[in-house]
Amino acid sequence: PDTPVEGDGALFMPADHGIFKRVAAGSHSDLLSIEPAYDAKKGTYKDEIQADAAREIGDFLSLTAAEGMHRVVVIDAADQLNEKAANALLKSIEEPPNNAYIVIVCHNPLSILPTIRSRCRVIKLHTPGLSDFSAVLSHIAPSIPMADYDALHALAHGSPGYAITVSQYDGVALYRSLLEALAHTPSVEAALALASAMAGKKAADAWGIAKHVLLMAIERASAPEAATRQAVFEGEGELLAAIHARLGLKRLLALRDKALSTLRDTDVLNLDHTQALASLLKAA
Repeated sequence: PDTPVEGDGALFMPADHGIFKRVAAGSHSDLLSIEPAYDAKKGTYKDEIQADAAREIGDFLSLTAAEGMHRVVVIDAADQLNEKAANALLKSIEEPPNNAYIVIVCHNPLSILPTIRSRCRVIKLHTPGLSDFSAVLSHIAPSIPMADYDALHALAHGSPGYAITVSQYDGVALYRSLLEALAHTPSVEAALALASAMAGKKAADAWGIAKHVLLMAIERASAPEAATRQAVFEGEGELLAAIHARLGLKRLLALRDKALSTLRDTDVLNLDHTQALASLLKAA
């Protein structure tokens, strides 16, 4: 039929269904959602998932399902687990109970523990194509120029919602400036100036964009030919190739590991964002 129906393996469920309403309200007794806590003082969500939240998983899975046969845990997202939370999750997935499903959302699989990845069945979700992305973005954010859609689609991995944040904090311009710096060995002064520009805004989303463009620059420079199938801006391919030629794959992978470790420590220990980025730029 043209209209989705419930049952027969379909995922569709009408919005007025009782289960739909309870899941949307976070009140379904057989569902546990683990995500960053809301910081009422700052009026925003925290950057990471704390260990206390991850420890709830073991207690939750030890209970018997109340409404059906299964219990479901959703972790959104694994990229935001701090070290203690990741270790707590590992204990829960080593020997999960019967009739339990643990759904781990992850935007960057390389950022999570290999011991977690090895215990998971990977289901890759395709990003929306440019046409669908553009249709959604034009509806929810009509103020963003259509000329920016191609760049935002590439830089936001096809997510219209994240594209709004990327646009709000000039993510495309930051990404371009970062590639131009990495294509040559940046001086100490240049590294500090760029790091200051990337981390200058105090909002949590701004810091998130700074981390995102840095990791994406390293990722795309590691495989420049694949990255340029959808360029973020004209001339990106030449800059990526220059970075790859200057650093080589081995150094780029080492830089990625160092970046993941440094950024994680910066968040956990509340270190200076500008100094953290400057140290990574100088390491390149």
